[in-house]
Amino acid sequence: MKRFVIAAAFACVSAVLFGIEANVELESNFLYTTYIKNETFSALTQTVSVDSLNAYQLIGLKLRENINKVRLVFDARFFYFPASNELRYEIDNAYFQVPRGASVLYAGKQRIRWGTGYAWNPSDKLQQQTLVIDTIREAPGIYGVRFDRSGGFLSSSFIVSPSPAGYAGDWGENFTLAAQLYKLIGTADVFVNSIYRHNSLQTIGAALSWDTGLFVLNFEGAAIRYMERELNLLRYTGRKSTRDVEYDFTAGINRTLGDNGMLVLEYYRHNWGIGNDGFADAAAGYEDDPALLNFLRMGAKKDYAALSLSWNHKEAWAFNASAIFGLNDGSIIAYPSLSYVENNNWDFTAGYIHNFSERRNPEGYYALPFYNTVEMKIRAYF
Repeated sequence: MKRFVIAAAFACVSAVLFGIEANVELESNFLYTTYIKNETFSALTQTVSVDSLNAYQLIGLKLRENINKVRLVFDARFFYFPASNELRYEIDNAYFQVPRGASVLYAGKQRIRWGTGYAWNPSDKLQQQTLVIDTIREAPGIYGVRFDRSGGFLSSSFIVSPSPAGYAGDWGENFTLAAQLYKLIGTADVFVNSIYRHNSLQTIGAALSWDTGLFVLNFEGAAIRYMERELNLLRYTGRKSTRDVEYDFTAGINRTLGDNGMLVLEYYRHNWGIGNDGFADAAAGYEDDPALLNFLRMGAKKDYAALSLSWNHKEAWAFNASAIFGLNDGSIIAYPSLSYVENNNWDFTAGYIHNFSERRNPEGYYALPFYNTVEMKIRAYF
């Protein structure tokens, strides 16, 4: 760990000495959480340490350097938790970008965001997705080689990503292949994509973002086939087989409110989700099969809606509010926050996450066993 800290410090000093483009973000974050002490909370405390008061320091580092025609991009976040004296880190981007005419080659770890959805992206199965109310985790990105070509009739993107499957698997199981085509038609962005991971996952998806003038209409959907049972609760419990294909989709609108605000509404149909009875069976059966806890999370059922409202006042104050509604059982999670920005060099945010779910709303009650979280953070940019 000490070597890693020294390496991070060396990277910062080198950026200054050798003229590398560098940006640094410092953040102090404090959270206080009140938990629902139910069955899943008890199981959680047996595997990890759970505290009501949490604090961490974040150092975000972004480095850019051009060497002839090759561009190096490196983004990392370092988290220090003083209570446990623990340092964690996440490398978000670490890749080479090689342009050649209308084509660009990216090699290394990179974030690739597919789709037009705000809260859900059913066509994007390349990387783990997070909830819009999650204030800490971000999409981790993937390792791979990506080849993009723009211009002409269509723009295209092709990806090869290693996904080690162990020595006993077939050769093809060690790679994920993906492709996306893009076309601008009038004021509409149209995408078609596909992902293939041998004996694991297969998808064919499409996405649309259409500026109607009054609002922007977004639609995204995918035909998905889970061959690996650990990827989905219906597959894990035997309710679906390797031959089954289901169609997930999301539809929503976003509209600007004058020059200062934005409103987003979105509906998500998760046909690969489980019903109320199946979720209750999983919640009741985790003691015999602890692996079921991996599926007891917000987003396991079939129907959801999301709402987001943002408003800026005099370019100094920003109000944001997001909420997720579980339409099958009435689970509701809300996250309002208020931020103050000073000359783009530092900002302060106070946020509050509330779980309105009770025992009669089993998804929110079991998947997110907390009542509320109060968050305060201060960030500075250099």
